[in-house]
Amino acid sequence: MKRNNGFSLIELLVVVTIAAVLASLGFAAMSNRDGGSRAALALTGRLRERRAEAIRLYADLPPTRLTPAGAPPLIVDFSNNDNDLQLPRGWRVASSAADLNSIPTMANAPLVSNVAFNHKGMIPNETLPAVTPAPGFIESPVPAFYLTNGNEAKAVAVHPAGWLEIWSYDPKAGSWTGDHGRPAA
Repeated sequence: MKRNNGFSLIELLVVVTIAAVLASLGFAAMSNRDGGSRAALALTGRLRERRAEAIRLYADLPPTRLTPAGAPPLIVDFSNNDNDLQLPRGWRVASSAADLNSIPTMANAPLVSNVAFNHKGMIPNETLPAVTPAPGFIESPVPAFYLTNGNEAKAVAVHPAGWLEIWSYDPKAGSWTGDHGRPAA
């Protein structure tokens, strides 16, 4: 009489194959889960690089009578979805409000596709978008780059002093939140 003491090799191979397929499906789903944050970090990194580049570039240029700061502002333009900007698949920089579908922009952060940095790494006042502040809002309007994949959105606000802030859109609440859950006006 033959005793059956365990599993056959075929049975073990079937179980391992099923486990591998399930793991690969789970990994694929999880790897694309946080694409918006990766997109916002890629854009923020590129803006920081260009701001530092403007400061270094203008530090080497001597001031003249026509350009006391040394040179005109360095413009960073993402309107053509900069090829060097590595965004996760499906994500893009919005070039107009229509790209955001039904997602609204923030009241004090108009959508822009380019920004300029001067010799101090700041946004010159003459290049800021002309927007009146939202009622009851004490902060000045700041230009923002909006990123979307069609369903989700992130925004990178560029403050005139040069610092950057990442905002996330919550479709369930229908509102934008910034650092530490700070609500948008």
